[in-house]
Amino acid sequence: MHYHFMGINGSGVSGLAQLAYDAGHQVSGCDARLGSYAQSLSKRGVTLFEGHSPDHLDGVDGIIFSGAIPLDNPELIAAKEQGITLFHRAEFLVELLSSHSVIGVTGTHGKTTTTWMLFHLFSQSGYNPTCYAGGKYRGEMAHSGKEPWIVELDESDGSVFLSSPQHLLITNLEPEHVDYYDNDDELLRRFEKYIYKLAPQSLIIGRGYLFSNQLQELYSTTTLPSLDDIQKKMSLTNANGMDFIHKKWYWYLSYENREYLVGEETEPPFVLQNRMSAMITWLSWIVSSNDVLPASGAISWNSFGTISRRFETIGERDGIVLVDDYAHHPTELAATISAAERQYRNFGILFQAHRYSRFERFFDDFFEVLRMSEPLFILPVFSAGEQDQNSDKSSEVLWKMLKEEGVDAYYLPTLDAAALFFKEQLPSLRIKALVSTGAGDGNTVLHRLCDEI
Repeated sequence: MHYHFMGINGSGVSGLAQLAYDAGHQVSGCDARLGSYAQSLSKRGVTLFEGHSPDHLDGVDGIIFSGAIPLDNPELIAAKEQGITLFHRAEFLVELLSSHSVIGVTGTHGKTTTTWMLFHLFSQSGYNPTCYAGGKYRGEMAHSGKEPWIVELDESDGSVFLSSPQHLLITNLEPEHVDYYDNDDELLRRFEKYIYKLAPQSLIIGRGYLFSNQLQELYSTTTLPSLDDIQKKMSLTNANGMDFIHKKWYWYLSYENREYLVGEETEPPFVLQNRMSAMITWLSWIVSSNDVLPASGAISWNSFGTISRRFETIGERDGIVLVDDYAHHPTELAATISAAERQYRNFGILFQAHRYSRFERFFDDFFEVLRMSEPLFILPVFSAGEQDQNSDKSSEVLWKMLKEEGVDAYYLPTLDAAALFFKEQLPSLRIKALVSTGAGDGNTVLHRLCDEI
């Protein structure tokens, strides 16, 4: 089969293209701009086109497109007219997952990291799993192996509800995607119906967040410590005997007279919680498969690599470390700032909000998080295809409010202005690190600082 992927430079679509290519299919793809994700596929031999055109469709059997492709795209319209089978990326993922043992990872925060953590755990314990996630790990967008299939399931556009994994991990759940869900209750109701209908073999739901707390009380007896529990060093016991134990200066997962190290108590709580989510899901799958349990001490986190745009160090300039992070929700932003405080103490935040709808909905929360950190450098909102509603809650308004609070904050109206500012002012800022936050293109400022030394 010849599959053609539209929007192939996106993290989600590029990973699907890699899995299809590795499965032996002929693969081609296109995007408005071919960046690093597409270049990785080109090195494997995938045929790529920059821009969109009906000319790309010769010999194509199926089209896979992302939500970033408008339905009136001429290439997509031509494919319909030619009778080529069309798949939204989530629909194609469902096709790939059929006949496999699937672990699905979803939730508001930490999906990508936890998915690759599961891959790390299975790889260390003698498996060769297949993995698909929304960010690169060790340069891979996906990994083609055998069972189980570990996949990140996206709740942002309802894609998760198309999938039927036998094992489901919900890392956490709270309001976020106001551009897709009509209201907060709709998100909760849809997950309630999904879990009830799915009835997975194993279901793990994290606690400590508004909606996941309610789901956990309704459906799951297997859970893990909340962030508050971790900070208070409170051990947790599960009915199935998979317990999280804090003793001395370390956290462990204990089961059947075996202990697996989670990490040191001094590590960021959200890092420990992500590991706990991955570890209890990993162990639940092994038990349900009647496989031999790994020995105590079989797992090490020392060799776990960095995931792209997840507190990723991308270089230095003028002795200042440049860090790229994907945080685009107030909860994530607070966690990133906490991690930066632990590692660097003196640091600056380059903040770019993602989507007008999200920024307006959580404006007050962003303000409360950002007012506790300085210096701050604020970019305009990254639209992600949305139209500016001319709300009174703009990035510039946020900057002015922070300035009135006495926060050392700067407004940088364009990416070019930001790059020029840092080239001239970075040495005088007296910081050890500059951390870019957001799911847009604000991180390109840091890459320009690295590239133009």
